[in-house]
Amino acid sequence: MTGMVHELLGAAAGTLTRSKTIAFISGIATHVIADSIPHMDIDPRLDVPLSAALLYGISQRYGTESTEFWGALGGTIPDAEHGTSMCGLGKPVFHTHVEDGKYHGKQTESRLSQFLVAGFALAVLAIASTNRK
Repeated sequence: MTGMVHELLGAAAGTLTRSKTIAFISGIATHVIADSIPHMDIDPRLDVPLSAALLYGISQRYGTESTEFWGALGGTIPDAEHGTSMCGLGKPVFHTHVEDGKYHGKQTESRLSQFLVAGFALAVLAIASTNRK
């Protein structure tokens, strides 16, 4: 999944909690679940700036002390860690990215799964935001 989808799912999970720690852990859990779904990744040169922009947007919309932000951060941490380990900056902790696809969903030629997952996450965020007011 793209980093943006992971962040949206993490934010959606975070909005259902009251603890930043639980939101962060929930974000990591949603990352693992989403990565198990067959999907088509995008070029990291596009994914990284888009993900950074969305995380910034979430921080501006909900605040950096919000469970939404911490869920989104948890959702993107495994990809950030994966990127740094690919650059030789440490060993992987989150083993969701392995060569044989054991934990990572198979690559497909369609982005449909990402659109469906992102739509679901946006719906959860919208409903939860409405109910919090």
